[in-house]
Amino acid sequence: MPRRGENIRKRKDGRWEGRFIRGRSDMGKALYSSVYGKTYAEVKRKLIMAQSSADKPMESKKPSTCFGELMFAWLDERKPSLRPQTYTRYIQLIERHLNESLGLQSVDKLRAKSINVFLIQKQNDGRVDRQGGLSASSVRLMAYIITATLEYAALQGMSINLNGSIHKPAQTKFVRQALTCREQMQLESFLVRELDQTKLGVLLSLRMGLRIGEICGLRWEDVDMQERLLFVRQSVQRITNHQIVEAGTKTVLVAGMLKTANACRVIPIPTDIANILTAYKDPYAAGYVFHSGQHGFLDPRTCQTRFHRYLQQSGLRDMNFHMLRHTFATRCVESGMDVKTLSELLGHANVSTTLGVYVHSSLDQKRTQLERVSTIRGQ
Repeated sequence: MPRRGENIRKRKDGRWEGRFIRGRSDMGKALYSSVYGKTYAEVKRKLIMAQSSADKPMESKKPSTCFGELMFAWLDERKPSLRPQTYTRYIQLIERHLNESLGLQSVDKLRAKSINVFLIQKQNDGRVDRQGGLSASSVRLMAYIITATLEYAALQGMSINLNGSIHKPAQTKFVRQALTCREQMQLESFLVRELDQTKLGVLLSLRMGLRIGEICGLRWEDVDMQERLLFVRQSVQRITNHQIVEAGTKTVLVAGMLKTANACRVIPIPTDIANILTAYKDPYAAGYVFHSGQHGFLDPRTCQTRFHRYLQQSGLRDMNFHMLRHTFATRCVESGMDVKTLSELLGHANVSTTLGVYVHSSLDQKRTQLERVSTIRGQ
């Protein structure tokens, strides 16, 4: 049975088929054509391109390749080197935003001015639900897709004449408010009072800077209790299910490779955390540290939901799970840890990321420094 709003189905021979109206007969009857593919995603892309061609009047068709076709061709070429979640993000931006406005235009007719106007409009009022604009990071990513597609087109020998440059919006700087030392002690006391697997995951993120996906993807084979080392090797992510079948889910959980090679790292386990892990671990335990009967590993959504409940039960303000990682980095800076060491513990590709995102003074540090200045002036 096709999904609502689409005419795509899986055939008995295993192939996917998508039908579209290619025109009308003299009597006004719809004339249908079909496209075929091995996967749902492949047929959907072919259907978008076929429908775009069918909707254009015959006299307006140009021999030049349309930009939408090139975006999908560029993405197909990049797919083998992309993580599943990155590929999903690109597909969503192309299908929901880029293809509708730029997809039908001939690549040789694109101009920088119109592209920049389009990007500004998306940032101001570009959400699908018409409830505001897209984030600066989303618009910057769309600008990257456009630029990369144009570079791909140039490599194919196509004529590119933008008459200008494409402007990316400035990245919005988000000020993260880490847990104070008092709040951290309050949360840790709550977690260890009646420790379970999810609370242990929260504690590891808070004390070792692990991401929520890395927590859910942690296996006992990644924990060396003898040497007190934790190996971060994989992450659990929820991505769009491009192989969706009838009555299937829109998203799927996958445990796979980390974002970058630097994200694969070795973290020494602090003594108190090692003692907690030793007491918690079953001598015969194997598989995932934070396990689930359905997937084998804990769903990050479940972990996030329980974390919000812990904050409420412990009397703390609500925050995102990632704030635990930010709190870890803040405590490291306050203790005098050098930036290079912190960057490697966090798994950043370069030190500049650590400096730009995590290394800044907390309110307590600012208060301490100002008190020192006041004391010097008093002397």
